[in-house]
Amino acid sequence: CEEKKRCHNNMSDTKSTDKRFERIIVLMKKKFEQHKYYEGEQMLKTLSQRMINQNKYEQASKLLAEGALILMGHKKTKESVEITSDLINLWKEHPSDRMLNTQRAKLLHDLFCMLPPNDKQSINDFMRLILEWVNEMKEKLASDTSMERHKQQKLMKQLDVDMMPLYQSYGVLLWNAKEYYKASTAFVRVGSVNKMVDMFAEWSQTSPSQERPFYITRIVLQYLCVGNVQQCRQFIQSVCPRDDLRGPSCRHPLENFSDLLCESIERKSVVLYNVVVKTYQPLLQIDPKFMVLLQRVGNHCLGMPLPRNSGGLFGNLLSMLS
Repeated sequence: CEEKKRCHNNMSDTKSTDKRFERIIVLMKKKFEQHKYYEGEQMLKTLSQRMINQNKYEQASKLLAEGALILMGHKKTKESVEITSDLINLWKEHPSDRMLNTQRAKLLHDLFCMLPPNDKQSINDFMRLILEWVNEMKEKLASDTSMERHKQQKLMKQLDVDMMPLYQSYGVLLWNAKEYYKASTAFVRVGSVNKMVDMFAEWSQTSPSQERPFYITRIVLQYLCVGNVQQCRQFIQSVCPRDDLRGPSCRHPLENFSDLLCESIERKSVVLYNVVVKTYQPLLQIDPKFMVLLQRVGNHCLGMPLPRNSGGLFGNLLSMLS
């Protein structure tokens, strides 16, 4: 009887807590509806911190998520990005679940889609928060010696899958803004090569013809930097396929380089990689970014040592947000 009474009391306490929590959200919404944004945001921060101190991480997470969405809906993008930063920091400290998951990725994607396309600063700040967090998670997974390699790779792959909708939306936004190079760094992380091929067609049509091989090389290097070898090959076959009758002489040397570099990664051949890089090095040195990207390709795909201050796997995309 005593045990039943305790269970009943616990259920009552939970229901009471849930009702109080719902009332808090309603009150917070009223503050925002009355355009008392500062008061609403301070209430949001104070209450979420109180919940964290009481180890109520799930409720604090829900409160911050609601607040970020409401602020974004009221066009308070800077404030919403600040709350999103608090939310990500909460997830980092969560006692049982510190990883990105499908639900969290969907929330971040929904928030991103509410950002005004012309608010470049907020977009950069928002993407930097997320990319840095994803980078941290991948680095922790890679350095976890207690975890089996196949499990590390599985978790990293799941991170990429969860992030794909956001990467695609980010790439489309940059494409619409004619920021083709930035867009390409996002499209190499999505599940289809079609967007990249279409964007490349527009990019090359709006530029001098002699630039086309350089664009191809940049995109190929970006694909390989994130280990997306399959789509790298699909991209090459779409934009500069091999001509078995006429041979490599019908293509620009950089197109041949891109093809051979991809082949060296497909074969996992350090020897072929080194030969290809050495052969084409005079041409590659025309663009300083090529050698930096090549170092990351060698490290990520072939395990070759990475020079210091290289920026890691996300260094290329993160550096563009500086």
